[in-house]
Amino acid sequence: MARKSQEIRPPKNLLVRVLFLKEGDAWVAQCLEYDIAAQAKTLPEAEQAFERTLVGQIMLDLRRGKEPFSGTKPAPRMYWRKFNEGLGLRMEPTIELPKQTPPAFMIEEIRKEARVA
Repeated sequence: MARKSQEIRPPKNLLVRVLFLKEGDAWVAQCLEYDIAAQAKTLPEAEQAFERTLVGQIMLDLRRGKEPFSGTKPAPRMYWRKFNEGLGLRMEPTIELPKQTPPAFMIEEIRKEARVA
């Protein structure tokens, strides 16, 4: 019988689209593929907060023996519309995963496309 950790096989490459919105004094980073968000006072801080949140969700799911993002719904449609109307941002294209991520679960690369609305 195969061990549970060998059964969970997330994609090797993951593309996430992130919408950055200015709300009051804060910037909000909203992922479209998964309803995951983070906020901070500046745009660069919001990007970093989002990356930590995304990686944290992956690590939490793995610790629970779940496939990353299983059960996480996409963002509401209004964010998708705002993303399509937004301006593209030039940002670092990949997000690093922690070295302690088990190899059986390793997503080799997380790429993001970011826009601001």
